[in-house]
Amino acid sequence: MVSRIFRDGGTEKLSYSYVPQHLPHREDHVRKLVEFFQIAFRNPGILSRKILLVGDSGTGKTVTAKRVGDILERIADKNKIRLVYVHLNCRMTSGKFSLVQALVRKTAPELPLRGYGSDELLRSLWDYLNKKDKYLLIVLDEIDYFIRSTGEDLVYSLTRLTDSIQNVPHRIHLLFIARSHSFRDLLDPSTLSTFAKATIEFSLYKEYEIKDILSDRIAEAFKENTISCEILDFIVRNACEYGSGDARYALELLTMAGLVAERENSTIVMPDAIREAQSWVDPKVRTEDIDVLSKIKKYILLALVRELKKEKESVYVTLAKVYQMYNAISEEYGFEPVGEVSFQGFIRNLEDAMIIDILEEDINKIGLPGIKVDILEQVLVDHLRKS
Repeated sequence: MVSRIFRDGGTEKLSYSYVPQHLPHREDHVRKLVEFFQIAFRNPGILSRKILLVGDSGTGKTVTAKRVGDILERIADKNKIRLVYVHLNCRMTSGKFSLVQALVRKTAPELPLRGYGSDELLRSLWDYLNKKDKYLLIVLDEIDYFIRSTGEDLVYSLTRLTDSIQNVPHRIHLLFIARSHSFRDLLDPSTLSTFAKATIEFSLYKEYEIKDILSDRIAEAFKENTISCEILDFIVRNACEYGSGDARYALELLTMAGLVAERENSTIVMPDAIREAQSWVDPKVRTEDIDVLSKIKKYILLALVRELKKEKESVYVTLAKVYQMYNAISEEYGFEPVGEVSFQGFIRNLEDAMIIDILEEDINKIGLPGIKVDILEQVLVDHLRKS
């Protein structure tokens, strides 16, 4: 079945493993890293390069390292240098031996693995690189997790291996990725002295940077006109408010919204697809959040939900229309409505509880960030019937 939302191969281009040709707001990092390692390939074997990338989750460290690996492999090939790039996520291994085995499998699959300890395997790998005249760039992703969970032994073995062997070319280069610098405190002085002294910091993405990243991925992954500017802004706001500048969070939200729209057999991504996606990725409104609301707040929330159902293509609706709907609900349920000033106070209370969202640029527009309107309407009606 042909997708009405995604281009061919579109979902793959939204995955964590996909490496775009252009990385918005990380191209400078790419350039610095390529220059850092290129020095080693101008005179191959003269020195071993080691560097550390540090930044919170979702700041582009992994995709930047992979992009650099691709570029360096092409540069090496052009210069008749046999470079192997290996990217290992330390969180996916159970210890030093498991990680060394994974490294050998990816670098030299013909080497035997049984009957050898991790240090013996590393020396065999070194001999293999010498024999085949190859160079190796190893990326150890989430090295901080590895050191905290298994100790520093692997780091010591690798750094000593690259620095201590004499009269043979330096063939191993290391790129470490960590979420913070704090793991360095766990390294003993001998390891720390040979550890990466060069560091590149990755800061959290700003709102406009998240928007640029998502715009690029939308162009690659989605069919034309499936995601409007308003919908893009809605995703970006949610990603920045709840994901704190995490690009992975934003991409996951975008992907899930597209899948929801496809399930609904829609040709466009609607606001409710974003709300449902948010409830799957990182739910913001749970039934227990509704349980604790006063009856008046439930009525006001029901008014917002019904107005959003009426204007289903709108991310936000006006405060005046919600108040009008609230008055209609007061007649339906037979209660005395509060005045406009009190109504606005309750709206602010609901925003403080992170149940609704008030548009920063226009405080007279309100929306619902984290739950599908049909689902919330049913929850509210059930609660109000029982009370």
